[in-house]
Amino acid sequence: MRRKILFLALLLFFFLPLHARAASLSVTPASGTFTVGSTFTVAVVVDTDGKPINTFEIFLRFPADRLQIVSPATGESIASVWVGQPRFDNRNGTIELRGGIPGGITTGRGVIANIQFRAKSVGDVFVRIGENSRVLANDGSATDILQDTNGAAYRIVLPPPAGPLVTSPTHPDQDRWYTEQQVTFSWGDEPNASGYSYVLSQNPIDAPDNISEGPRTNVAYAEVASGEWYFHIKALRDGTWGGVTHFAAHIDREPPAEFQVEIISGMWTTQTQPVVQFFSTDALSGLDHFEIKIVPLDGELDPNSLLFVEATSPHISPPLDVGTYDIIVRAYDKSGNYRVGTERLHIVGGLSRFLNDNGVVLGRSSVLPWTWLLAGILLVLVLVILILYWARRRHNKMHSVKPEEMLSPDVKAQLQELQMYRQKYAKTLMVFLAILASLWMGQAATAAEPLAPPLIISFSENISNQEIFYVGGQTVPEAQVILHLQSTETGEVFSTEVSSDRKGDWFYRHSGFLRTGEYILWAQVAADEEVSPPSPQVRINVETAAFEFGSSRLSFALIYFTATVFLVICVIVLLFVLYRYVMGIRRKRQRLLTDLRMIEEKIRRGFAVLRKDVEAELALLNRADGRELLPEEKFRAEELQRDIEKISERIGEEVWELEKDAAA
Repeated sequence: MRRKILFLALLLFFFLPLHARAASLSVTPASGTFTVGSTFTVAVVVDTDGKPINTFEIFLRFPADRLQIVSPATGESIASVWVGQPRFDNRNGTIELRGGIPGGITTGRGVIANIQFRAKSVGDVFVRIGENSRVLANDGSATDILQDTNGAAYRIVLPPPAGPLVTSPTHPDQDRWYTEQQVTFSWGDEPNASGYSYVLSQNPIDAPDNISEGPRTNVAYAEVASGEWYFHIKALRDGTWGGVTHFAAHIDREPPAEFQVEIISGMWTTQTQPVVQFFSTDALSGLDHFEIKIVPLDGELDPNSLLFVEATSPHISPPLDVGTYDIIVRAYDKSGNYRVGTERLHIVGGLSRFLNDNGVVLGRSSVLPWTWLLAGILLVLVLVILILYWARRRHNKMHSVKPEEMLSPDVKAQLQELQMYRQKYAKTLMVFLAILASLWMGQAATAAEPLAPPLIISFSENISNQEIFYVGGQTVPEAQVILHLQSTETGEVFSTEVSSDRKGDWFYRHSGFLRTGEYILWAQVAADEEVSPPSPQVRINVETAAFEFGSSRLSFALIYFTATVFLVICVIVLLFVLYRYVMGIRRKRQRLLTDLRMIEEKIRRGFAVLRKDVEAELALLNRADGRELLPEEKFRAEELQRDIEKISERIGEEVWELEKDAAA
């Protein structure tokens, strides 16, 4: 029975759905529309989802340029204890709420605080609850049970017109950003109006003064700076000023911030679909979208590569062939301005993965220059040659040495002394035969107004003579752009035409390689039989990356690689020769040591035999049949005894002397 109960308990534990209690924070109302200058109140509420809580810590963020806090009221709140009054910062757009509920509380919609905002300027605003906010359970362990946070989105608009009805031919949409700096406003002629007072300012609810500007019903402002501008106007009727109408005009002529185009796999890669990352910001109108174009600098031209396509980061490129490309990215803001970022991509295969015209690729973006590599190999080659020269001299010296030259003066004196003793005692010992027959050596070895010139925005500024030149920019829509490319060395000018599209974008890619040198590029635009003045000139440098033989080209990378391989082979051969020399010297040294030990052994034996003969002669003198030795015999016996002592000393010293000679 107990087993069945346990089994059922396990089934209920593992298979029945569990309901996890979790709290949530929300800002209410979740949405709304408010006018500039008005105030509105939002509440921060908590839902404990049936679990008691006793502490909270909440961080709110809001856009300080569009909202400001008037008062963070805590009157209607479930919190009875506050860790200080709510803190807010209108400069940075932050609010901090910290409090507690002694004994805990369980609620489905408990108001923590009411916050009163004032709308400062037109636009969409978001009030968010920070990720570091916490709601702690009343469980004695201070468990954070906050699971969900829900912010709010509000729209701030201008007050409804209280005066003349205003329109703008140049900036008709009050929510849209424009690049046009000349702003024109028009308004309907009010009945019985004798004049109007108006002003253009950056205050969304400004009021014009009480001085009439006359009965005109339109006004134009020239060269208005980038920013959010507001036109305010009121009418004078029968000596009384009426209400004010506000009209917004947004101008942004600044492109997005400069940015870098990053290739995840590196500028040199074997991946045929590399991933490209890019990021930018815009201070005024805000970033709208990115566009990307991949231009091949060698190989055949794909017509689709001339088109920009909208992209998001990270962007996976379409399949590309082995070759060199320029990746051009445009960052657009909401007014149509754009910033260009460019990065060069090399897709390689085989040895090209590690070699290029600049050097040897060591990492994603690190390249060891050919000059450094060749200098290092040459330095190693010189060192190997010097070592080989030393080994050769050592080898020749070992080869030409004679046996008697390897012996120290002391050893030579010992040999002469041994010979003297042998002659003295009439014994013959041939000690030089083995020495003379034992020594051998071996050998080894890189429009209304006059038609404005086109803008040159992106071009291949620094290329090699094996990469294709390209240029692109902006001008009037559907016009002919005339490009002029002049060599500074020969003065020869190349001209061609390309058409702009409906947005005014144009792009040209040269059909062949340019010769090495410096070029000047400028452009003109032709529209309606009118030709613009020349554009500002830009300079293009074409560096040498290949030798040119008519229509044939020999890459520097191939030349450097061949030279490197040749030098490496030379170093390997010289190291092999050096190895042969060193091994020959070692073998010769071993042979000399062996021969010298043989000499030592023969000298030892020679002295041993000599000692035996001397001892025999001394014994013979001592057997004098009991008679007293004559003075001559005593002198002879003493001499023999001294010779025996010297011979014994010589036999013990030979090993050290000969090993010392061999080591030298």
